[in-house]
Amino acid sequence: MVAMRDTCGGYKPEGRHRRSHRSAVVLIPPQAVWEPIQQIRKTRDRQIRRWMPHITLLYPFYEGVDRESVRPVLSEACQRVQPSDVTLSQFGHFRHRPRNSDPTGARDPHTVWVSPEPLSTLQILHEALMASCPDCVETGRHAGGFTPHLTVGQVRGVEPCNSLLRTLQNGWSPITFRADRISVIARGEPPEDVFHVLWQIALGSGEITEGDGLEAQAC
Repeated sequence: MVAMRDTCGGYKPEGRHRRSHRSAVVLIPPQAVWEPIQQIRKTRDRQIRRWMPHITLLYPFYEGVDRESVRPVLSEACQRVQPSDVTLSQFGHFRHRPRNSDPTGARDPHTVWVSPEPLSTLQILHEALMASCPDCVETGRHAGGFTPHLTVGQVRGVEPCNSLLRTLQNGWSPITFRADRISVIARGEPPEDVFHVLWQIALGSGEITEGDGLEAQAC
């Protein structure tokens, strides 16, 4: 397979587009701030074993040859975005409406998350990455566009969701960290289905470093 660039500078794989839900581009908070996030996820997030704390940027993402070929354009995108501080402060949720949903929504599933602020920091980064990988735009297709978030759990029902949000917000101390790099992560098939970092790209410089062995941890 030959790596191609489109006329706008983005990556276009020649032939079959090898994207997969086993690969993603994310922003991972430093491990030094994981503890309060993981304390919530241990009892609320069914995906804690598979995913480390993260903010999803591109997902699904390329795998195999395509994932390696896209390094240069991702690096160029990261050079256009400077590192900055973000703060995890406000909790929110996404409500999912199944086709057979009760009209009252009493049992509708909700994804609960904490927001990285200012949102514009991650939105600018997301736009740059989508422009570099125009086949990987699913994260920007949601109603209202791209909403940067770090998932901490799932809950069913409007009232249980509202109650959980109040509890989390009242007990939360905002966390500020430096957003200075993106991570390309991947997983295998069960039982090797825990995401780990393949490589990282520094914001501002675009420098690429190989993965440091970081992977999802349940505690």
